[in-house]
Amino acid sequence: MPIFKFSTLALLWCCFLMPQMAQTQEQQEQEFAKELQEANLSVYQDAEKAVEISAFVYKNAKNTSTKITALVTLVNAYTALNQSGEALKYATETFELAKTSENIQYKIWALGLLGEQYQVSHLNGISREYLDSAEVLIQNSNLSEEGMAVSRGNIFAIKGNGYKDEIDCEYAIKNYDLAIDSYKSIPKYSAARNNLALVFLEKGNCLLELNALNAAEKNFRLTLDIAQKNGLEEYMQRAELGLAMIKSREGDFTNSKDDAEALLATIDTKLHPKLKNELYLLLRDNYLVLGAMEKYNFYNQKYEKSAREITDLEKHQFQQVLQFVEQKPTPATNNIGIENILLYSLLLLSTAIAFWELFQWARKR
Repeated sequence: MPIFKFSTLALLWCCFLMPQMAQTQEQQEQEFAKELQEANLSVYQDAEKAVEISAFVYKNAKNTSTKITALVTLVNAYTALNQSGEALKYATETFELAKTSENIQYKIWALGLLGEQYQVSHLNGISREYLDSAEVLIQNSNLSEEGMAVSRGNIFAIKGNGYKDEIDCEYAIKNYDLAIDSYKSIPKYSAARNNLALVFLEKGNCLLELNALNAAEKNFRLTLDIAQKNGLEEYMQRAELGLAMIKSREGDFTNSKDDAEALLATIDTKLHPKLKNELYLLLRDNYLVLGAMEKYNFYNQKYEKSAREITDLEKHQFQQVLQFVEQKPTPATNNIGIENILLYSLLLLSTAIAFWELFQWARKR
């Protein structure tokens, strides 16, 4: 029940935004182009630096396009820092700025970004409200072929993540397939290729959950192929974890634990707590089957400590989201409906956290 995800499409909204905004400015050089590029490169290496740079650009920029690009980077950076309240705050500012611009492209991008942030916080009802609004605008827009495909693909991908949370993976896969078809319509476009790798990864995880191992392996390898060509290190790591989990499911416990230990030695465990937690669990289970009880106990302790840390982080993020909602009502055309959805979503989320803690306590007892 993690409130944060190891990776989101927000960065890929920004990968799409920057070249498109440069086109809208035609021959005019974009403001703070060098600073924005540095901020985007810093998002997952030094998120605090990305916050500092993009906040400065947002404050001092004159052009709306530059301000929106800076805001998207702020959202990405705060997401990387697991500061959900701040991410929602700046996603909302992006939406408000896009509304005043009367630019339909900006509105589509902002609605998609805001819909994603609510999905990351598992407020899927609100997320779909924004994503549905974005779809309506897309139908009446003059976006380029690339813009249309990336925007639609992102919306289907985010909806897929939401349906995976709320319903099941079979329904999510239908949306992932729609996203894949959208991205594949422009195979040479770099942002679409990056998005495609992420959706293959999400679909692979769903297929693994459904125990469709051959299909899951195919999607993980498709992710690896794109990620290796484009230097998407995190996607490579997640795909390698998926392949190691498949080996374990197939009974190849020795190679599975060898691959997992090799991967664990390469990742930044502070930057990727969820990935670390899943590796500890996989190693624990593999060593249990192999009868190596000393190793089993070692990784079991690591896993339980990591799980507690994630639970604490989820509580903190939940409080951030709740504080943001209390301070500023959700901006939308149907405020009453949105607020009701939000209240019910937060109630369900807090109930789920309570049951999770009760389960952990009962298991220890």
